[in-house]
Amino acid sequence: MRTYLLPLLLIAIALGLMIQAACAPIYVPPKVQAPLLSNAGEAHASAAFEIGGEGYDAQIAWSPYNHFGLYGGFSIAPTDSGLPHWRTHLRHTYGEMAAGWYTRTDEGTGIELLGGIGFGTTANRLNRELTSDTLPRYPGVYYDSELYVARGTYMRYVVQGDWGHTIAISGDIVTFAEGGFAVRAGWVQFLDLNDENGNNRPRGGGFLEPAAFIRGGSTRFQVEGEGEGGFSVLVGRDAFNSLDLYLRLGVHFMFGRAL
Repeated sequence: MRTYLLPLLLIAIALGLMIQAACAPIYVPPKVQAPLLSNAGEAHASAAFEIGGEGYDAQIAWSPYNHFGLYGGFSIAPTDSGLPHWRTHLRHTYGEMAAGWYTRTDEGTGIELLGGIGFGTTANRLNRELTSDTLPRYPGVYYDSELYVARGTYMRYVVQGDWGHTIAISGDIVTFAEGGFAVRAGWVQFLDLNDENGNNRPRGGGFLEPAAFIRGGSTRFQVEGEGEGGFSVLVGRDAFNSLDLYLRLGVHFMFGRAL
């Protein structure tokens, strides 16, 4: 049974080794919320950091009734040092809440379907092409692009489905393992997006964010890894930029599960 989750681990590692697209993101998706709830009274808490970036995520989940769960999360990227040039000045703060349905089979397979809403703020330096009106008047020097600061606030509407499997392991340290896949989709709508000249340019776009996750440890505490792709579904001029790949590592606490 241990080999059952091996493909998930390999997928997560492969995602982490992929080259990220060199765009300047203004939208940063939070960590996928996939606790795979099992019964009423079960609660989860987790914290993770982004490998190769400076994002941090904290999440909670609780099931007040069988087959019904409540979810909440907070994500932040507060600093700008040590990153590739196209991410050097990224900032974001985001919080969300969600509710959903879940079920679990006797064989240990869990399914969750949830929907939620969130609010965030973001800032980054973005590339733009210079026109004849913005070209510096320096003889003998030619510029074709420059950096400008964009700041904005946005709403995020999301639906998600995830599937996973739980196994018991006969070991001295690792006695519990869980992994699966999640697909998240929805819409990001910027309420404002201002450049350095104060121009307000509201925009929005859809997104599709598939992910693979795996965690292992004891029944109360696990180490968790996640590989997540971020694919923007651009809509005309109302497009927004995002990174193509995220790899996160963290800890996961679980309470109240009837094993």
